[in-house]
Amino acid sequence: GYSSAASDVYKRQGLFYTVKADAMNTEMGQKNYRSQSEYDADLKEVNVVYMAALPYFEKAHQLKPDDVDTVDYIKSISFRLRDEPGMMDKYNEYNELLKKMKGLE
Repeated sequence: GYSSAASDVYKRQGLFYTVKADAMNTEMGQKNYRSQSEYDADLKEVNVVYMAALPYFEKAHQLKPDDVDTVDYIKSISFRLRDEPGMMDKYNEYNELLKKMKGLE
């Protein structure tokens, strides 16, 4: 139905940001940093892009709560951003949900 199609649109948008951030992350891995502050600045830019993906995945999850992949993306991204305020709580919440969905609880 509608919510499933709409969910896919949001999910694709979230994936767009995730793929972009992954590519930036790979690029960082190939760079020789002269200082920690230079590295931190790049990492911050990457994290901004990951952060941009989250609302799309969360909206997709709202529209289609039984989609395991979406929950997995939210879990992974929030873990990656765990030093940001509220992200560790979000990670814990979606990690528990994922375990339940996969029947591991």
